Amino acid sequence: MEKDMNLATAFAELNRIFAGKGMDDYNFELAKPFTDYISGLWDINARQCMLLSCMLTSMGEEMTTGQIASHIGIDNLMSLTLQKDIDGLVGKGYVVVTKNPRGVNWEQNLMLSSSVIYAIRYNKQVETDVYKHLTAWDVMGDFADITRKCDYGEMDYPILVNNIHLTLKETRHLHFSRRLLDYKLTNDELMLLIIACVHLVMDEEETITPYDYDDIIPKGRCRMLQLMFKHKVGNLKGCGLMELCDESEGVFRITDDFKYDLLSEYENVMDSKDNTNQESTKETAEEVDTANDEKTEDIVEKTLFYNPTEQVQIDRLANLLSEEKYSEIKMRIKKSGMRMAFTCLFYGAPGTGKTETVMQLARKTGRKVITVNLSTLKSMWVGESEKNIQKVFDDYKEAVAKSELTPILLFNEADGIFGKRYKRVDSEAEQSANTIQNIILQNMEQLDGILIATTNLTENLDNAFERRFLYKIEFNRPSLEVRKKIWQSMMPELSVVDCNLLARKYSFSGGQMENIARKAFIDSLLYDNPVNVDMVAKLCDEENINKNGNGFQISNKYIKL
Repeated sequence: MEKDMNLATAFAELNRIFAGKGMDDYNFELAKPFTDYISGLWDINARQCMLLSCMLTSMGEEMTTGQIASHIGIDNLMSLTLQKDIDGLVGKGYVVVTKNPRGVNWEQNLMLSSSVIYAIRYNKQVETDVYKHLTAWDVMGDFADITRKCDYGEMDYPILVNNIHLTLKETRHLHFSRRLLDYKLTNDELMLLIIACVHLVMDEEETITPYDYDDIIPKGRCRMLQLMFKHKVGNLKGCGLMELCDESEGVFRITDDFKYDLLSEYENVMDSKDNTNQESTKETAEEVDTANDEKTEDIVEKTLFYNPTEQVQIDRLANLLSEEKYSEIKMRIKKSGMRMAFTCLFYGAPGTGKTETVMQLARKTGRKVITVNLSTLKSMWVGESEKNIQKVFDDYKEAVAKSELTPILLFNEADGIFGKRYKRVDSEAEQSANTIQNIILQNMEQLDGILIATTNLTENLDNAFERRFLYKIEFNRPSLEVRKKIWQSMMPELSVVDCNLLARKYSFSGGQMENIARKAFIDSLLYDNPVNVDMVAKLCDEENINKNGNGFQISNKYIKL
């Protein structure tokens, strides 16, 4: 049997043996050939093998210890006997703890590490040294992600601290990690410093306020850190690592000397040390055309027609973006301590007016549109894409500061860049894609402005991106009544009766109807013939194409009367 056995089949057999059948000695005896095989490769005991087989049924998603107990067929009290085995798997890096739900210690959220999934897939030993491949930017991106999870209540503070410690210990090849480990910081001191580093490197913000850290570090401990600085105790103060800039407001910053030492691996931080370097970096960055500006006066006015549900949402957004309302709402949001970003997702089928809606909203509210050149962002050079996407947000921040009216940052046709992140990274390209998305997510959190993204595909949209869009508007194909209005607007040469006939016969998007109207106008010029309903109907019949075995075939798809 062992000759034909592999990890996948062994775990499958374990799940068959234990699922709903408890943990008695008889089941472990039946499972022995399979647990022996796994243990020989991975150096784990039989109960740990059983636990992993159970977690594999979640298809890579989180499982609580309560769910594991239910899957095996034991009660929650009995599941407590598994805690030592779970801790062993966590210690080996096979399992990751994400949260203790409901504040109880006996139930945890557990997830298989990507290294375990990879090892099963290729029937090999688990590589626990995955950290050795991490760069300084990878580590900072990970810290940004897990502190965000703690901030949003998706990860408990003790687990956050444990993850930080583990990452630092396993990335001693990095100057950043080695330097942090040199200082004997308390957990709270370490977390305050990590938060300050994330904000400095990822957001280029020199200071942090309670808004940045009091939802991560328990509030009582935040106050204690402030008192320690006031009375000049603790390693953060004693070693000159951080300073309390404003005691009344609780504003902290990393000292300059420590900043340039600790963060020497981060170019954007080091560039700020030297004005010459800063100018050089700016000139280099300007060589990459990451965005195009669309001035308000250059946007041609168009009349757009929407389905009733869409119309209500567009009207609300137009009202929000009017300068009077926008300034007032922004001021009130700032006072409340909520995030400043106005982020919108326009999604739906091609040709339904998503991009044009952005342009008309900008024209109506007097705002400039900064369209991101997605094709230039994904550079062929490793690391350049990350710099390019960060430059987009840096440039936008500068544009906001210089503009009387906050411009709109447009990610048009952003299907690829807002897609699902890779849970298991197998290549530099996948690693780069994840890094880019982390940069976008972080900047969306900190954005002081207006961001609109359009997409035709929502199936691949990452949940982390979906949560960060304040407004989500679906653009559907126009209804019959809307199609009538579009035809009448685009083809004034036709009678109302003819426009109604076309609307009933052809179920086109607004973009398709615009194409047909343009072609009808061109044909009238070419052949010096007036536009009539027969000409338009013929063009409608030619609009849709389907593929067959011999190539493209004209398809006459319409609604039968």
